[in-house]
Order: sequence, then structure tokens, then C-alpha cells
Amino acid sequence: MKRGTKAYYEKLATLPQYGKFDIIGHIDIITKHSENADFFDIESEEYKGYAVKALESLAGKIPYFEVNTGAIARGYRTTPYPAPFLLDELKRLGFGAVITSDCHDCNMLDCGYDEAVALLKKHGFNEIYILTKNGFVPIEI
Repeated sequence: MKRGTKAYYEKLATLPQYGKFDIIGHIDIITKHSENADFFDIESEEYKGYAVKALESLAGKIPYFEVNTGAIARGYRTTPYPAPFLLDELKRLGFGAVITSDCHDCNMLDCGYDEAVALLKKHGFNEIYILTKNGFVPIEI
């Protein structure tokens, strides 16, 4: 999985060359099933290094990142992602947070939102951004 994780983050870092993006989605989707399976060491410094390097290259180019709760709605995870170490890096680099359920089921539209807000607060975020007809606007959490 090492080559796959490295390739994923190297490709993620190239997003700006393909257009203007508002949100980095699925930052660490490759860990989606990590609570229930041991595909690779998500705590390894090597893995973390790939992810942080990608985020550093995207800082100032894409303003927001997604906190995804869809895996909670589908029973793959009990916590939102990205991982806590990534939240710390995203905060340090000045990204704004957008919470999405990505649930594929309107009955689960707000699944995991309270957990996502608590996780963001724990990592120093005081606001999330919501999309309005006037663009993204911050709301206090």
C-alpha cells in the first residue's frame, strides 16, 4: 500500500494544474476502511509525510477542505475523516472546513455532523464554511 498512498498524495498535490477548486475532498479517503482493517500503518511517519507534503503544496491554492461523515452513515467508520493529524496540519496551513455527509441517502443527511463539529473544535477550528448563493460564508461552531 505504500506506493499507492504515495501516488495518491502526489496526485492530490497536482489538483491546481487541472483548474480552480474550492474544496479538497476525501483528503484521506484511503483510510476509509482503516477502523475495521489493517491495510497499512496510518500512524507511520512515512504515510503522514506524504499527506502533509500534499497539503503544503495545496495551501493558498484551494481554500477549503472537506470533513466527511459518509463512512459513518454507511457503517465503515465511527468517526469522520480526515485524521486528527491532518486536521492539525490543515489548521496550521489556514484551510477552512466544510462538513459534508456524502451519505448518498437523504435520511442520513446530517449523520455524524455533531461528531464532525466536536472534532473540528478539538483541533482548534472555530468556524465552518457553508455554501450560499453568495459563495462560501463562515459560521461559528
